[in-house]
Amino acid sequence: MFSMEALKRQAERVKQSDMLTAKDPKDMSFILPLLDMQRISIHRFLFNIILFRMYSKKETYVALEPFSRNASVGSHHTRDSTAPDWIGMQKKLAELYARKTPVWGGMFYPSTLIASRSSTGNWKHFKKARSPKDQAYRDMHGFRCAWIAITQDTTPQTYIKALQRCCTTGWKADAIEAGRLAFAQWYDNFYDYMSKHTKGWFSDYAMKLILDVGCQCRIYSSNGSTVFPDVLLSRWPVNCPAYRGAVVKMLKPKFKKKKFSKNVKWKSLMYVHAVLSKELGGPGTQCVPTTLAQLCWQKRAVRGT
Repeated sequence: MFSMEALKRQAERVKQSDMLTAKDPKDMSFILPLLDMQRISIHRFLFNIILFRMYSKKETYVALEPFSRNASVGSHHTRDSTAPDWIGMQKKLAELYARKTPVWGGMFYPSTLIASRSSTGNWKHFKKARSPKDQAYRDMHGFRCAWIAITQDTTPQTYIKALQRCCTTGWKADAIEAGRLAFAQWYDNFYDYMSKHTKGWFSDYAMKLILDVGCQCRIYSSNGSTVFPDVLLSRWPVNCPAYRGAVVKMLKPKFKKKKFSKNVKWKSLMYVHAVLSKELGGPGTQCVPTTLAQLCWQKRAVRGT
């Protein structure tokens, strides 16, 4: 299905790119050291990734992160949870929007929340959010949805326990399979909630950015492993638009115009990862986000950005 010549050309392009790093120098080099090896829960880890990725700007994250430091999830989740300081965060965000310098930044394009769905099923639309106060109010709905999606059930904690078991049992096959199932459960629950309760800024693209950080960071509760090690990735946001053009270019001519199922797309991206990883340094030297990110960066390079 794939042209080996095209794959090798892609590998050569990657080798010649100044973006060939395990940690994206324009965005990732800031956020990874702040989250790596920290004594924080899986819930706050995920929320902080979203907090950064919504704006991809150092100054915005530094200003907003203090309001999430006391957020926690107790043993009974919603009953014992302490949410981020929404009031303080919204006030600070309004101040940032009121300044002349952009709130957005970084390498990736920003996505703006269009609508948010309440617990009663009603949609609130934000198309006319122009003032700093209204823009901050709009963004807070996105953060609130994300916090609920992370803390509404036990799947993040179930996953982290499965990951710990992998580490303590020497990554036995049954532990890995349980970890993959737990990852899929968390992924599906989180993705479904965000898709059903937000419009505009959450998609496969947003999920990919969350995984990019989680695949390269370790936190205290992950027992020494990255939060999302490659071996436990049983889901991937294959419909991220950045993949479409780049993958097609590497197919043999007779496959270029065919439509593929989500499962085939997944297998295709993992195959590309395996080939590029081998060409760029051998198995185990490149994590999934590192090699697949080259497909996104290639699109940006063509645009001259």
